[in-house]
Amino acid sequence: MILAILKTLLSFAGGLLADALELAAVIWSKAGRLIATVLAVGLGCLALVQCGEIKTLRTDNLDLQGQRNDLTDRLDACQANSQRLETALAEQSAAVDALGAESAQRLARANEAVQRAARGRQEAERRAAALMAAANGPAPVCERLLDLDAMILEQAR
Repeated sequence: MILAILKTLLSFAGGLLADALELAAVIWSKAGRLIATVLAVGLGCLALVQCGEIKTLRTDNLDLQGQRNDLTDRLDACQANSQRLETALAEQSAAVDALGAESAQRLARANEAVQRAARGRQEAERRAAALMAAANGPAPVCERLLDLDAMILEQAR
């Protein structure tokens, strides 16, 4: 009889153990699904956030490309302006140098003309003095006029 009670207890305990294992399997199965669902929702949220960041980064990239293109255009314009200014400066420097050379030539010609005029003045003063001396000499007036006429004709040659 004790043996029968032990057998009954063992069969009852085995049934309880089997039920407990079955219950644990169901709980773990549901917990696994719950964990998988939570993970899926979390990964979905993370994917949405990543998509938003990607969209923001693409928008920022397009903005930066537009700014870069604008700055490149402005740089090209500045370089073209700089080249034009350098060309104009070179032309202006050449013009200033040419004017300087022309001014030096004009100054040299003016100095030569002044020297010729000074020499001509001295010669004219010498002639005028000679004419005055001939006109005021002791000879009669007719002779002085003839001498004066001869001097003028000689100077005219």
